[in-house]
Amino acid sequence: MAHQPGYEEKHGAIIGAALRILADQGYEALTVDEVMARAQISKGTFYHYFPSKHALVEAALLAVSDSIVNGVAADLGGDIPERLLEPFLDLARPQNDTDTPADRRLAHVLLWTPSLEAFRTRMFGILAQRLTPPVTDALSEGARTGRFQLTDPAATAELLVLLTLSTRARVIALARDSEAEPGQPAAAARSTNAYLTIVERTLGLPPGTFRREYDATASGA
Repeated sequence: MAHQPGYEEKHGAIIGAALRILADQGYEALTVDEVMARAQISKGTFYHYFPSKHALVEAALLAVSDSIVNGVAADLGGDIPERLLEPFLDLARPQNDTDTPADRRLAHVLLWTPSLEAFRTRMFGILAQRLTPPVTDALSEGARTGRFQLTDPAATAELLVLLTLSTRARVIALARDSEAEPGQPAAAARSTNAYLTIVERTLGLPPGTFRREYDATASGA
């Protein structure tokens, strides 16, 4: 069914308003009335695009998933095999240089709000499903060129995607909580170090390779 002109733009604007509310005020503040105020729309317009708040939250999480998948696709769009590690490097960082404070608040809300558990489980499932094929291709290429020592790129990709997503969630939480708990940065560093070691050994890279690439990209080198 074809939508009227401007439909996608308005649809995206409502989702954007919802994401800003989540980042600024948290999930409990995400009400239909608040979305209407932020997006400057009527109740009739809201329900024209979304049958419920549940549908809006689901659409918002899908939009976030799209952004992550597109970022990984961009990482893999450069020279091969030089950029094969980029998705793992990007997702392992608690934050990227382009992240705003609102981006980091939103990530924490989406990953750790108990009320979003069901949505989060679905989002992680979608991310794993969509990220595994391009990562499989990257690992297959790395194995073909001899950079990675792998016997089953597809199975390895599936496991590494899940590990990467869970590590990203933990490091984001620890980075966010570090303001209140001084010991958290050290815990985040331990999680990151363990992740880097696991990926390095799983891919059969020489010791220290992944750590050096992570440090170099983190410092902008």
